[in-house]
Amino acid sequence: HSKQITIRTTSIDSLIEQGLIPRYIDIAKVDIEGAEAQFLEGGVKTLQRGSIDRMVMEVHKVIGIDLKSFYARLGELGFRVVHIITGSETDIIYLKHVK
Repeated sequence: HSKQITIRTTSIDSLIEQGLIPRYIDIAKVDIEGAEAQFLEGGVKTLQRGSIDRMVMEVHKVIGIDLKSFYARLGELGFRVVHIITGSETDIIYLKHVK
């Protein structure tokens, strides 16, 4: 038996535009249980302009994410993968924005 829960979300672009978080973030830890692709799309402006210098991100492979496309999208947004710790269900990736 499963129960459906509705959760309100907001994007990092929106949080920055509203002044709720700083415009520049030295390092961000992103662990959002399978919503990694949505995080990227909700942060296009922030990520492209280099407002986040470094990220440590947990990527949930079992959710059905296309890893090749995901890593390509990170590159399009200006990030370079510095290190990957590969697991059976998740990868931990360390990223640096290349300005």
